[in-house]
Amino acid sequence: MKKIFLIGLLTLFLYPLSADGVSVNYSFIVLPLFFLLTGRPLRKPPLLFLILVAWYAIVFVIAALYQYDLHVEGFRRIASFMVFMSMFSYAIIRLDSDLVEAFKGAVILISIIMSVASVFLFLSLGGSALGFQAKDVVGTQRFGFIYILALWILYFLAPSGGYGTLFRYGSIVLILVGLLLTFSRTSVVALGGTIGLFALGRWVQWLRAPTLKRTTTGVAAVFGAAVLAVIILTAFPLTYDFFESRIVEFAMDPGAVSEDLEEEGSAGTRLAILRRVLDYVASNPVTGSGYLGVWTLFQGFAGSAHNQYADVLFRTGVVGFTAYCFLLFLIGLYLRRRDRGLFWGFLGIVFYGVFHETFKESQGAFVLTFLLGMTAQAPRAVVRKMPAAARHDEVSVSAGGALPMQT
Repeated sequence: MKKIFLIGLLTLFLYPLSADGVSVNYSFIVLPLFFLLTGRPLRKPPLLFLILVAWYAIVFVIAALYQYDLHVEGFRRIASFMVFMSMFSYAIIRLDSDLVEAFKGAVILISIIMSVASVFLFLSLGGSALGFQAKDVVGTQRFGFIYILALWILYFLAPSGGYGTLFRYGSIVLILVGLLLTFSRTSVVALGGTIGLFALGRWVQWLRAPTLKRTTTGVAAVFGAAVLAVIILTAFPLTYDFFESRIVEFAMDPGAVSEDLEEEGSAGTRLAILRRVLDYVASNPVTGSGYLGVWTLFQGFAGSAHNQYADVLFRTGVVGFTAYCFLLFLIGLYLRRRDRGLFWGFLGIVFYGVFHETFKESQGAFVLTFLLGMTAQAPRAVVRKMPAAARHDEVSVSAGGALPMQT
């Protein structure tokens, strides 16, 4: 019963609620408050986290003082700062194995729910008769990275019994359909990129030590992927036509690529925004915009960076951006040793962020906060496994030995 409750709660945290196109579901922040109100012990964050919290707070104060022309946006600056800092909130609570499993279950469940909703919307609006217009009425850029995380969690899931296996493969098919119905090239490229890296790693392992088991597993994986692709693309042929046109044919047409790189094109628009971000940060390297978004660069105060990393660079400046990237590196380093499903899913999100905001979205912010909380607790997991007599002289270590701790 407890596990069901946790999965349900974390699923609510992942629901992509928005208002006027802005993510607003930051309800995941209530979990540390729940720990506090129920008298559960809170944990001291790693020293590195405390230093970064102090630095990001300094950036906020300095920017609020000297960017006098944006004082009218003080409320938005405060709100953006609080949302950004929420990523450290789970570093003070214990994320035990039940919560980690509930988190993975919630990612799978919300992906199933959103996939089913997309299928019903697609079919109710006419299905393939929509043509490429389906991208505007069904597609989305805001959830593809959650699908990628769910797929990798499911790939490494070890189900028990026939029903567990049926659920696993059925969920993979359904979530893949949901991912295709995003009509997002980024979703397909990010998933394909992680699959390619994973396959390359397995191939290198096979070259080093070819065994019958590895050969059989590889052949079965390729055959299964081919069958799965045929089934999905037969049921939803429009997705095949769309991605063939927008990825394969596009990549083979130099004229289309050149046109896309012009300022009116998708890639050209992103490059123009990136140039403006870099110009602004060059003039404000310490504070960036002080947590205000890229919309401040445009008339009407509307727009976004279309890039997770450009967004953070713009909001926090060079030092803040460097620290942010280092935190992502620590998460990847930790997950690579702790949980392969979360690691490959996280890597997919990192790829995805090159073309769209990920951790800026509320569902992405929750994912980042949870994974950062797991990483912050890595040294404590080591301590708990040590004999009691040895704990008094334990030397704190981090994921990969890079995260300094206070004992």
